[in-house]
Amino acid sequence: MNASIGDLAWLAGQWRGRYNDNIIEEHWSTPYAGTLMCMFRWIHDDKVRFYELVTVETDEDGQLRQRIKHFNPGLRGWEEKDDSVTFTLESIEGQSATFVRDTADGPMWMVYRRDADLLIAWFERERGIHAPDDEFRYQRVETP
Repeated sequence: MNASIGDLAWLAGQWRGRYNDNIIEEHWSTPYAGTLMCMFRWIHDDKVRFYELVTVETDEDGQLRQRIKHFNPGLRGWEEKDDSVTFTLESIEGQSATFVRDTADGPMWMVYRRDADLLIAWFERERGIHAPDDEFRYQRVETP
């Protein structure tokens, strides 16, 4: 897919939502130096369940790749040192982007869609199919 990191600038900002009785947050940077980065935090019962560090950058083949590393509290990593969960940008239309996973283990697609001050993200195991209850719905948080 022919896209630049600037085409995903609409992700930038601080986002907070609820997933059942959990608080979820994503903090996306503005595009800079050919990359976006994001911090994700999942909170349950006022304690961090886990973190994610996410980057989107252009690889040597010209494709935009999203890489996710997961951490338990104490920054104990889930993936091996040099590994990450990797998705390649498959499509982008306006403020909607779909990434496809580079390996067959786990959900195959990651979708982001923004509608004004609402950011929705979800995973799909089958293309185009997800349960609305599986959506991560965030509202924009204004910074002080």
